[in-house]
Amino acid sequence: MPYTNNQVQLIGNAGARPELHILTDETPVTRFRLYLNISGINKGRDSFQLVAWGRIAEHLTAQVRRGDRLLVQGQLRNRRFQYEGTTHLRTEIHISAFFILSQPREVAYTNPNSQANE
Repeated sequence: MPYTNNQVQLIGNAGARPELHILTDETPVTRFRLYLNISGINKGRDSFQLVAWGRIAEHLTAQVRRGDRLLVQGQLRNRRFQYEGTTHLRTEIHISAFFILSQPREVAYTNPNSQANE
């Protein structure tokens, strides 16, 4: 990734499975939230809106599930939009690279009361 003054790296958990949307000009885009677990003085759970475009959006949609621990690199961007007559400002991180650090284990459930019919 080339050096830039506007560069962010975050490690957190995907809040939901990213959904791929195709714009009218055939550009793939996906948006989802990344949650950070903060400990210490400022205990809490912060989240960031992530946006990915093109091939990165396609790879995110195919590989990332809710709860996956991710490292994302990107740039901060502000987006202004009108909603019900009020101007809103949303800060987003536009992803340039991502790495899946770990995925939650899937636990198989077996009913202890069931018996095999033989």
